[in-house]
Parts: sequence; C-alpha cells; structure tokens
Amino acid sequence: MGFAGVVVMSLLSTSCFYVWQEPVRYGSAGSGAQQQAPVPGTLDELKAQREQEELEKAKPPVTSSKPAEKPKTQSAPAPAPAAPRQEATSVPVARKVPGREGFVFSPYNNKMIDVKGFPKGTKVRDPQYDASENKFFRVP
Repeated sequence: MGFAGVVVMSLLSTSCFYVWQEPVRYGSAGSGAQQQAPVPGTLDELKAQREQEELEKAKPPVTSSKPAEKPKTQSAPAPAPAAPRQEATSVPVARKVPGREGFVFSPYNNKMIDVKGFPKGTKVRDPQYDASENKFFRVP
C-alpha cells in the first residue's frame, strides 16, 4: 500500500468517528444546559409528573405557628358530585393491535403506535402529527 492508500485509509477512519453525547433529560441534573419541558401526552411528561409528586411527598409538612382552632360543631353540606368531563367523550379511543401487547392503531390514520408504559385510559398525543395539531387519543 502506497502513500495514497494510507491517506485514503486515514480519511475514511476519521470520517467514521462519532462522539457520544448523553441526551438531555427533563428533570435530570445536568451541566446547566437549558432544558425544555416534555411534550404533553408523552412518556417523558408522565415521568416528570411522577418525579414532581415524589419530591412533594418527600417535603416535610408545613407547621403553622397559629394556635389550633376549635372544631366547628356544624358539618358542612356534602359537595355535589362533579359533572363528567366533556373532554373524555371528545377524545377518540385507539384500537388494540391483535397479538401485539402494548401497540394500538391510531384512530386518525390507522398506523401502529407503541403505547407501552401508558396506563389504560391515558390521553396520548399521536406522534405522527405535530403537537400544534392536537391529535390526541386514549389508550384502550
């Protein structure tokens, strides 16, 4: 192999070099890089909500310096039951893919979508569309 062969091999080997960069995750302690909030209806949003709930549970209860009030003798009337949310009826439910656990067909374009990790009834954004189009469906 001559000089030209060595040059070609060195160029080819350096063009295939890849530097791994750790992906920035929402809620993780990083190097101070600006982080964006997760897209609504995604697994990242669900994880961020769970992390926030765990942080709130870990906080000590706030004690008041005011003296305790005497309990009232009259009980307040029971609150009326909440009306069902209209959002639940306006969001279509996806169809399960037969024989494929954790996969559903989108109600908008019938493409297969992986919904592993989402509980039943969760509102999920269809990844085939932009977030601005608001194409949501419920996990069956």
